[in-house]
Amino acid sequence: YSKEVSLAIEYFHRRKNVFEIIFLDPPYYRGLFIKSLQLLKSYDILARSGYLVGFCYKNDKYRQKCGEISLILERNYGQSILLIYRK
Repeated sequence: YSKEVSLAIEYFHRRKNVFEIIFLDPPYYRGLFIKSLQLLKSYDILARSGYLVGFCYKNDKYRQKCGEISLILERNYGQSILLIYRK
């Protein structure tokens, strides 16, 4: 399934889809990581105790917590940061 992230999240929410793991790797430099986190919080498609695995550029902003989704692991790999969240 390939769509712009906000349309995809909204689509899955309307269909009442819930996911145990969501991978998030938005284009760097656009603030899309935080926007995507906020959408996931609003549309609640991450299962209870589900994981969100994401990448962002080392200078991009991200949050430690967004609603019930909390950062549990952060690792730097060159220019990228691996972020793992859990609900």
